[in-house]
Amino acid sequence: MPPLRALAMLGLATATLAFTPRLPAELSLPALFSEHMVLQHSAATPVWGRARPGEVVTIRLGRAGEEGVSASATAGPDGRWQAALDLTDARRTPVGEPLRFTAEAGRVITFSDVLVGEVWLASGQSNMAQPMRVSGTQEEIAASENRLLRTFNVGNRAFTEPHEQVFGAWASASPRTTPSFSAVAYYFGQRLQAELGVPVALIHSSWGGSPIEAWTSFEALQALPGLADKTAADRKTFQEFPATKAAWLARLEPWLAKHGRQDRPTAPADLAAFTREPASASAPPDADGWQTVRLPGPLPGERILWIRREVEVPEQAAGKPLGLDIDEIVGLDTVYFNGVRVGGRTWETFDGDGRSRFNARREYRVPAEHVTAGTHVLAIRIYAPLGESGINAGHFNAGGRSLSGDWLWRTEHAFAPLDAAARAEMPPRLRAPLRPFNLPASLYNGMIHGLIPYGLRGVIWYQGEANADNPPLYREAFPALIRDWRARWGHPDLSFYWCQLPAFMSKTADPNPPGGWAPFREAQASALSLPRTGQAVIIDTGESGDVHPLDKRTPGERLAALALAHDYGRDVIHSGPTLRAVHREGDKLRLEFDHLGGGLVARPVPEEHLHLSLPSRVMRPLKRNSPGSQLEGFAVRGTPGERWHWAEARIEGDTVVVWSPAVPEPQAVRHAWASNPTVNLFNAAGFPAAPFRTDSD
Repeated sequence: MPPLRALAMLGLATATLAFTPRLPAELSLPALFSEHMVLQHSAATPVWGRARPGEVVTIRLGRAGEEGVSASATAGPDGRWQAALDLTDARRTPVGEPLRFTAEAGRVITFSDVLVGEVWLASGQSNMAQPMRVSGTQEEIAASENRLLRTFNVGNRAFTEPHEQVFGAWASASPRTTPSFSAVAYYFGQRLQAELGVPVALIHSSWGGSPIEAWTSFEALQALPGLADKTAADRKTFQEFPATKAAWLARLEPWLAKHGRQDRPTAPADLAAFTREPASASAPPDADGWQTVRLPGPLPGERILWIRREVEVPEQAAGKPLGLDIDEIVGLDTVYFNGVRVGGRTWETFDGDGRSRFNARREYRVPAEHVTAGTHVLAIRIYAPLGESGINAGHFNAGGRSLSGDWLWRTEHAFAPLDAAARAEMPPRLRAPLRPFNLPASLYNGMIHGLIPYGLRGVIWYQGEANADNPPLYREAFPALIRDWRARWGHPDLSFYWCQLPAFMSKTADPNPPGGWAPFREAQASALSLPRTGQAVIIDTGESGDVHPLDKRTPGERLAALALAHDYGRDVIHSGPTLRAVHREGDKLRLEFDHLGGGLVARPVPEEHLHLSLPSRVMRPLKRNSPGSQLEGFAVRGTPGERWHWAEARIEGDTVVVWSPAVPEPQAVRHAWASNPTVNLFNAAGFPAAPFRTDSD
């Protein structure tokens, strides 16, 4: 397959493909305007589409047999038109009664089940994308019938230039459709719909593993001093990659031939032995040369080798496609499940040396007909002629069940050693570009631009894991995205609420942890300086062993509380305690808080903490850092540069007093300053205190 075609199959179109001029032959509407849609209740709700240049398009919305409201627009020379409906009186219609929508210009387009209500955009990465079939219970899904709660799932697309169309369809919540709803969006919308008693819609546009740069327009990124050069370089590398790769392959192929390092077919008898024999990694090495190796990790290179292990498929997963998710395989892989090839790559699909976690993730699927309950053999052939081999994985699972641990490995063919002259002739490593959905502006172009200017009340956002290792970038990029979207929608007051990242990774006994997610959460919170923003603190949720915690009700409902308080004027608690002031009192610090929510509360500290929810609930023992303290998760230090020490802390009225015998003159305090902190300071409404620090070390 030619390199350019391979890139196109990844879902990224060029500017030429995105903008081929094509005047419409007749009236058309974007996919957003379709049966079962919900229109935002406002005085000027946009409707747009294409028609013949100069045609007058008339839009009507009302009860069947009644005139309702209408608006008209004339198509411009390029065929584009846009009208605005005044829907301020739409709520006089009995709640839930479907309205009839018509667009007319030569032909008539009619939809008979349209509602007017509250529309929110839900966006981000995998924790926003995680569906109800994963996070919802069977009872919740079975009871989810609600035609006043609807969603439009935007199909995943990435483009190098803004694309005016998205694809997807509207659906009402029901036991049949709810499993595919974003779980965070579902719980958010469910709470709003129940509280407001009006139709609520969620336009869901997210992509797992995506960084914030992919969701921001290219123009906005170019305006940021810290991102402009990187954005341009990433875009240039991607656009030039087909030519770069072609030149690299032209050098590689003769080098492989000269030094006897071409791939060679596996004999059929050997293939059966490698892929079908029992593969228990707990067995001792057998006479055929199998050895035990712990993966993820390095493997011997300069050879063709096999790795294999047994995989258990539970009864409930039988007869369904089985996903194999491996962040990175170093080398060219071919993957077998019980001897059936289910995936792999060749030099034509090779995307570089995989030094970035975004570059080389393998996501394969075992067809349902091969997935039966019981024990199966997963075998991977790795062709590694250029040196290193191995599995570099954060994601490493089969159907959500971890593949980390002991595997068996065996060499099929070892290449002859290279002398210094041969190594000097070896082509340099092929630098991989970002994957299409990680390219700056690619998801804005493919999954946001086509939504503009659909009427919205606001945005909910759950993203950051892909940027968590670079808080300074996020501190600049996150406010830029919010301002960018508001400007594009022409709505400077568009509400924007997000989830601060939850607890993740191992617990620590060190009050001086290096890096981690704490500085990133602070970068997220810095965007609160923008008007009409809000942050759902979910530090009390999360799983140390899974970046995708099962609990999505808590994030969704805390986001809903922000909207109810700020957008709908409801008297609801919407935040946990946030630090207002710190006062030194001898060897102690006294902390004052806003958002007391009925008073400060010290929740009991459990003896265990959640490690994993899937495939089964796994708890781990919890060792307290301040065993005698009423409150956990506080640390203090003296002068700048001194070490931090775990602190004792207790509630006194509406304040918290913090101290440590190791710090007689405390000058700074931190709370929840770790990737996975142990915390128990809440308000009476059940919201946790937000992470904070008073230093700037």
